Order: sequence, then structure tokens, then C-alpha cells
Amino acid sequence: MNKRNASPPPEAIANRPSGDLHVKKVSHCVVTHSSLAISLRGVDPACLFDFVTGRSRLEMNLMAVGSLLMHPLSLAPRSDRYVHVFNLWGTGYHHWLAEVALKMFLFEDQCRKSKIILPEKCPSFVNEFLELFGFNNTFQLSGGTYFKELDIISNPYSGHFNEAQINLFRQRLLDRVVPDSSRSGRTRKIYISRRGARARKVVNEDEVISFLSESGFDCLELDNMSFVEQVRIFSECSTLVSLHGAGLTNMLFMPRGSHVIEIYPGDFDARDYFNACYRRLADVLGISHTYLFADREFPENAFTLDTDNVRVNIEEFEQWIADA
Repeated sequence: MNKRNASPPPEAIANRPSGDLHVKKVSHCVVTHSSLAISLRGVDPACLFDFVTGRSRLEMNLMAVGSLLMHPLSLAPRSDRYVHVFNLWGTGYHHWLAEVALKMFLFEDQCRKSKIILPEKCPSFVNEFLELFGFNNTFQLSGGTYFKELDIISNPYSGHFNEAQINLFRQRLLDRVVPDSSRSGRTRKIYISRRGARARKVVNEDEVISFLSESGFDCLELDNMSFVEQVRIFSECSTLVSLHGAGLTNMLFMPRGSHVIEIYPGDFDARDYFNACYRRLADVLGISHTYLFADREFPENAFTLDTDNVRVNIEEFEQWIADA
């Protein structure tokens, strides 16, 4: 773990939020199994992201065509209006909260007057959110689905955050789940374990948890925790420690002025690509954020953020937590 490289240069973490999101009316298109809206002109740019390159756009078109060939095609009833809010990654916890669900508040009137198009399989946190806010006017995809007309709500720049939008979204969630009158004022220190994840784990996590437990941290696995439970628990969190991953999105519910320590594989200078999405999110939420770079389990292999396991140097880790 390299303490010296714990502060990436400003250009690596600069927040570049999109301009205003917009609604685009589209005719005669198919929404694929992976939530891409495609017509005879190809995948509609409104369902993609601002940063998509020409090559990525071509890949998205090939993916959409492949999806059409692999899944049966059905027709959406023409009697209803439809709104498309999901993106390609929208069933993941981070992308759902930071990019998809917030659009349902920004365009709430549109979403309540139309059928909200849902993927064929939705994670439980999506269904919980929809039930919590009474968005019961939904239409679930079955393979690829043809729509004569639909409205597509554009996507924010993934990994970059509009401060006003994010804070509006945060406040709506807290007001519904943990209103001021029910907040206990209790503070908690939390470590998120990725023990049950398919990849990107702390290989010496038992040592990490042993130390943190002695330091007053609650060590949580979020896989079987409901969305409402997560909102309530993290609304009391003053210090959050976690390996880079979607669980860090729960800082959305933490009080302003709290602290996040993000364990990140390798060293900042050891790669061309650096994902600073959680640092940017912390900045717009008024939360202190620190990177703690950990040794990759197999440093001789090519860097892969999605799958690299790490080993935490316990002595250095203890000093980091003591200084936090």
C-alpha cells in the first residue's frame, strides 16, 4: 500500500457533469434485452452516454443487433405511452441510483403519466424503489420489444455528477425513508465486505475485519440487505471504508462532513485508466474522501479493475484508520 500516491492529480478526478438531461421522442424502435433502443438508423444516441466513442457506438449497435437475433420479438400495446429511463448498466446498484432512478424524480410527471419500461429481470433494489415511491405504472420487457412510439430520457455522464440533481435525489430518498423526525443522531463506522462478490476482493480480509471490529467498525455484507435497510444504516454512517465497488454509492445517504476511505487496487501511477467516480460523488455530497491504494494480488498480470483482488498491508492500514 503506497501512501505517497494517495492523491491523484486534479485532472484525473475532475468532475465534468452533463448539461441538462432531455426527453427525445422516438418512433418505430425496438428496446432490446439489454435496454438499448434501436431503429433502422441504429442505436439511438439518447439511450447512450455523452462520452461514447465512434468505436463504442459501433460495438453497441452490434450488441443490439445480436440481442435481436438471440431473443424473441414482442409488440408493446399501442394504447399506452412509454418512457425509457434505463441504460445498458442500469441494473447495477451504482448505475441504477446515480444515473437511472434520479431521472424518475427529474422527469417525475413524465414518468407517472407513462409506462416505465423495465428490463426483463430487475434486481430487488429496483423493485423496492419503485414500490417505495409508487411508480407502479411499469412495462416489463420480454426479449426485444417493438414500440411504435416512446420517450427516451437521456443519460447523465456516467461517473460524473450534477450537484443539484444528486442532492435533490438524496433528499427525496432520506425524506421518505429516514425523515428528520425519526433520525436517531447515532453515528456508526462501517466497513463493507465484498466476501460474497464474484471478484475484486480483499484476500486478507479476516485481518482487516479483525482490526476494524476492534476499532469500533460494523463489518457488513450488503448482498442480502434490503434497499430501505441500506438507506437507514448509511444515514447514520460517519466513516465508511470499502474496496472500490457499488457499495460505496451508499455514501448518498451519509451526513455531510462524514468520511469515506476507498481501497483501490494498485497505485495510481501504475495504469492508464483510473475510475474516480466515487471521489467525484463524495465531492458533490460534501463528504471527505481518501484513497487507500492496496497491493494487487497478482501484480504481474495486466491491471483489471473489475476483477483484481488486493492485499492490504495491515500496519499501514492501521495508521490510515488512526489518522482518519
